[in-house]
Amino acid sequence: MKNIMSTVLAVCVTTSIPNISYSRDLTLTSPGGLYTEKMSEHFFKPFAEKEGVKIQVEESSTQWGQIQATIDTGQRPWDIVETEVAEQIRACDEGYLRPLDLKALGLEDVFNPNAVFKCGVGVGITAVTVAYKKQSSSPPPVSINDFFDLTKFPGKRAMRNSPKFSLEFALLADGVTRADLYKTLRTDEGVDRAFRKLDTIKQQLLFWDTSAQSIDMLTGGDVTMSTAYSHRIALQNSKNDDLGMLWDHALLNYDAFGIVADADKGDAAERFLRFYADPQREADFIKAMPMGPAMKKTIDLLPPDLVKLLPVGRNLDTAIDLGTPDAVSFWLDNGDRLTQRWNSWSKS
Repeated sequence: MKNIMSTVLAVCVTTSIPNISYSRDLTLTSPGGLYTEKMSEHFFKPFAEKEGVKIQVEESSTQWGQIQATIDTGQRPWDIVETEVAEQIRACDEGYLRPLDLKALGLEDVFNPNAVFKCGVGVGITAVTVAYKKQSSSPPPVSINDFFDLTKFPGKRAMRNSPKFSLEFALLADGVTRADLYKTLRTDEGVDRAFRKLDTIKQQLLFWDTSAQSIDMLTGGDVTMSTAYSHRIALQNSKNDDLGMLWDHALLNYDAFGIVADADKGDAAERFLRFYADPQREADFIKAMPMGPAMKKTIDLLPPDLVKLLPVGRNLDTAIDLGTPDAVSFWLDNGDRLTQRWNSWSKS
């Protein structure tokens, strides 16, 4: 199991502590890295200061296996968890998260429809795209097909070390339409087809586990193309405009906040969700971490030049939304099985 880092946020203070103490008012999980730093700056720490409470933020995987094991064994008394959408829905269906009454919370008109779930609200909206190192002497790639074309675009590739995203990209590059994507993946033949497509680049393929690694592989010259999160590409280009990004068949991906069913600090958790649901606060966060907005009014508070870099509008013309019923039900039904096959394939 991945090590879990615990950070206590008190008024005006952020302190990392080696020995976890559970004398706290509220415990949340967050995926870690720069994303969690910016979430702390714009949401966690201001809430702690406003409420005069301590918040314990634990770095944790958004994947189902770790979430389930941690809650089942009582290793951590979590109150709010951040998960990917499929894991959010599964945790809700299996009774790990409490249903949210957005009307009772005063939030029924705050969030975009695709950021509202039975037990949660959206956060961390991004897109998985193809990024490449710009080279003035060479024509750039223009489609997901070019990621798999080692003749026209030689060089190593990198993908997230997971079947999710990777199998979708493989089939889309192999000619499967967006409308037929999950219908195809639900068949053994479709899964085999995806792995055969991945086999065509396997000898040139590296894997990343964190979003920072995908950018490091590109900027360090380890690979010429990588799948990567759109917000990390935009952040890198704000420092040094050296990466190109393809919106072709991007995969819209987002997390959600949910309150654990038997949370010790359920009232504080609800107060945090009300605090989080502020379009201006979300806009300020997006200016520091260029992710898509979960709230309806946020987009109008952002400068046009920034909006061009976000997973919104025309950038999503050919995108696949991983929060749709087809995508969510597919990964709920097949995620464990395909992860086992992916792990065997990636190590062979």
